[in-house]
Amino acid sequence: MFLKSGMRDSRLGSLRYFTSSWGKPGAATTVHFGPSPRLFEAHDRIRQWCAGHGHRPAGISWEIYGHWDESWNANPSKIRTDVFYLLQD
Repeated sequence: MFLKSGMRDSRLGSLRYFTSSWGKPGAATTVHFGPSPRLFEAHDRIRQWCAGHGHRPAGISWEIYGHWDESWNANPSKIRTDVFYLLQD
């Protein structure tokens, strides 16, 4: 899949939208910074963005976690998780 464009919505934060090389919807993604109990906020942002931009999640989502850094124990706001949603055609 190729990056179609970077999207910015002041209410929803930064999201990226990917399309396939043949122009079909691919995936929407955002980055969550903070502890995992608030990870639902990233999922909500993507679902809200999809609803507002005419896209439908395909029911498959995934998260990518970085290697743990000891400094995150003292400052969990630096924990990064990338959240992706596959989009329907």
